[in-house]
Amino acid sequence: MAHEAGSVRARLDGSVKDAWQVYCQLEEVLPHPEVRHHEPISRSKLSASSPAWHSQAADLVLELHYETRRIEASLRDPSTDMARGTSQSNTRYSLHAIALLMDGQPEESAWATLNYIENWIRRGNAVFVPDDMLRRLPRSPGEGEARCPWCSFQTLRWRQSSGVVSCVNPACVDDNGQRPRWKAEFRMTETEMVFAWRDLGEQRDH
Repeated sequence: MAHEAGSVRARLDGSVKDAWQVYCQLEEVLPHPEVRHHEPISRSKLSASSPAWHSQAADLVLELHYETRRIEASLRDPSTDMARGTSQSNTRYSLHAIALLMDGQPEESAWATLNYIENWIRRGNAVFVPDDMLRRLPRSPGEGEARCPWCSFQTLRWRQSSGVVSCVNPACVDDNGQRPRWKAEFRMTETEMVFAWRDLGEQRDH
């Protein structure tokens, strides 16, 4: 259904399309597995840290994954008893459904939904502001800083853009004489977000 240019529903139509594009871009910057034959390193070695994927992008992907389904369900007639699946394509269908189901809803509801989606888009776009600084590993409140499993110093750092963790101690090398590096593999299954630490020691640090 065509809406008057500039109206809240016309803006919502455009915003759900923009949100889907940003969602796809965010998934691209998550450290998806490139190679499957590597053995994951023990989580116990890095137990003091959170997974070193692009946590900001991951949070936003999972947030939209949940919120689109919640908003869609709130707009549907409860008697339809429709449960949206957890796949990526269903997130797209859910966004599209929100725009369609908003017809006939109060203006307040349309504005609230539009404000949420536009705010999510702004936060999503902020992920792509150039920033490739080395950072300390993220950690939960109360946790100590992770120590490198090779040199035992608190010298693990990660690049948010790539999700790669490395030890910045110049004297630290692994069994192959290379700078220790890891990457958290991230993927979305039909039911959960899963990851495993993968050793990147075989790739030299340039």
